[in-house]
Amino acid sequence: MKIYTELTQKVTVITKNATPYDVDGNKGITYRLVVMKDNDVEKIKVVDEKAYNMFQPGQEYLLTGEFDIRNARCGEWKVNGFKK
Repeated sequence: MKIYTELTQKVTVITKNATPYDVDGNKGITYRLVVMKDNDVEKIKVVDEKAYNMFQPGQEYLLTGEFDIRNARCGEWKVNGFKK
């Protein structure tokens, strides 16, 4: 089951990065945003390239995101867009 959420406070995107990986035959790219709120800085995963490309460093966003719940386990929260 997917749970969709949205933040109630804006964050500033400091930078974003796309890191390729190749682990045990699985290849892909991990997309991340580095965001700041007050004096806290966090790296947050982004669901896909389309969502990743919507963000620009130096801009403020009200993030939206999602996480999976399977077999009573909660997955990592990932950004899927933003509210205007």
